[in-house]
Amino acid sequence: MLRRTMAVPVWPIGPLVRVPTQRSGHLDGNGENIMRWLDAREAMSVLYISFGSQNSLRPEQMMELAATLELTGRPFLWAIRPPARFDDDDAGTSRSDRWLPEGFEERVRANGMGLLVHGWAPQLSILAHASIGAFLSHCGWNSVLESVAHGVPIIGWPLQADQFFNCKMLEEWGACVEVARGNAEGSSVVDRARLAEVVETVMGDTAKGTEMRRRVKKIQELIGGARGEDGGGSSVEAALDEFFTSMVRSNAAAKEC
Repeated sequence: MLRRTMAVPVWPIGPLVRVPTQRSGHLDGNGENIMRWLDAREAMSVLYISFGSQNSLRPEQMMELAATLELTGRPFLWAIRPPARFDDDDAGTSRSDRWLPEGFEERVRANGMGLLVHGWAPQLSILAHASIGAFLSHCGWNSVLESVAHGVPIIGWPLQADQFFNCKMLEEWGACVEVARGNAEGSSVVDRARLAEVVETVMGDTAKGTEMRRRVKKIQELIGGARGEDGGGSSVEAALDEFFTSMVRSNAAAKEC
């Protein structure tokens, strides 16, 4: 489109998604503990939850999300940050009862149902793990690429900016179901029954879930092909080759004039 409207050469670069990291030698002690916890779970059984490094839910939204996670009975890994208006210093379990149901973290840790990661989580390694069945995400572009590049369907909860568009696009691709949106004052609190229903639809043995996994697998294959994982050159390399070839030709033509 840009080539047609602007009449100038354009070389699209992408997808710009990092290569999955190797597990050994790249994770700290906390990362290894996370991997061991995932190792003990069945394939495609774990719901991974993260709203990115810059986004937080409101306390009442976190309360409902936590209650829903217990309601589903499915194992989950939650990279959790304090809600809006709270500091990172409040992230410890001693303060989390202000935005999580009383005893929530202790219960899910004791029964093995859930793992809460306070602070940074090795997202690429998590998404690459065979136990991950879906990703409850804010639909930031990096998270979107990392999820579909690993063949993981998304449950969308966009919070701001381009995340709403990203979520809508993923839904049109058949790789996502939006369950809620927004975290500002006045935005709705996630409906507990709706979230539980979507989790079961996406992760369970349903026609919708099966089709989502098929579609996201197809996207994963397309991304792999663009990165040259099928044995061919990557789209980035091809674009750069075409760019430099064009520059050489332009310089040669200029010298002839």
